[in-house]
This record gives sequence, C-alpha cells and structure tokens, in this order.
Amino acid sequence: AGTAVFTTFSPIKCGGAPMKAMFLSWDFWKHQGLNMSKFDVLYATPSTSMFHVKKYSDILDKLCLSRQINRLYQHTLARVDGPRHLATFDTPEGPKVLHFTMLHVTPPMSAPDFLKGSPISNQDGFVDVHDVTLQHKRYPNIFALGDCSSLPTSKTAAAVCRQSPVLVHNLLQHRAGR
Repeated sequence: AGTAVFTTFSPIKCGGAPMKAMFLSWDFWKHQGLNMSKFDVLYATPSTSMFHVKKYSDILDKLCLSRQINRLYQHTLARVDGPRHLATFDTPEGPKVLHFTMLHVTPPMSAPDFLKGSPISNQDGFVDVHDVTLQHKRYPNIFALGDCSSLPTSKTAAAVCRQSPVLVHNLLQHRAGR
C-alpha cells in the first residue's frame, strides 16, 4: 500500500510527459503483481483538465477512471518535505498537504538564462518570433524554433520536426531577398 503522486507545471516542454510516466508506472506496478486497489495514484496539475485539447482530455479522463487514478485539478506543487514525505500544493481553496510514498515531479520549464532579458527575447524570455514564419518580430535576420522560440506550441522534438521545414523555407526566402 502507498501513494504515488505525479505532478506537472505550466508551461512544460511536453504536456503528456508526466502522464506517460504515470500510466507506464501504473502498468508496470500492475504487471509486477501489486494490488492496485490498495495503492493510490494521484495526478496533480495546475490545469482545470487533463489536457488542453478536449478530445484528448476526455480520453485521458476515461483512462484515469478505468485505473482509479485520482486527478487533482488546480493543484500547483509549492513545497516538498522529502524526509517527511509531504507535498504541499497551492489550490484555489488554499494550501493542501498530501502524504506520498513516491513523488514524480515535472519541473517548470523556462527559456535558457542566456536568452532571458536579451534584446531578442519577449517578456517570457523566449526568442520573439512570428507564429507562422518563425522569423523574429524586430530582427529579420533571426529565426528560431523549438525550446528557445516563443511559438505557442509544445517544446518537443515532434514540434521541431514540424517547424524545421517552415524555418528552412523562410530562411532561404529571406537570404534570396524575398
């Protein structure tokens, strides 16, 4: 018996990453013979749903229900007392303390320190690019994609694969004077 708590922050590189860890862990424990009815698995998120796309959020809700995974919405991890196995979450109702046997923490994600406050970054510290062209909003000879860009998408390898052809095309057009 025990309690496994999986957490996430916003923004993070891949919104699905902590869920993958949770579902894979649950499956591993079940196949190891752990009686899952005696084990609490909790998913704590600052969000109001499992995922920002309703279609996928609904599917994830069903998966959680079928596995008896409790979802804790609007729960932002604020403090961890490792020796006492306590995690404190900020919630709309005030602080909430949970005892855990295992804690999986997904740290908050931010722009690299060397970009924060630089002339090419936006207020969040990311390279300030147009969403469609990936070209900088003030400096036309700068293009960015992936983790460092201000693009309103996940900061994942899959996203970079989709962004790369756009960046290459627009960069070549820029170099050709078009």
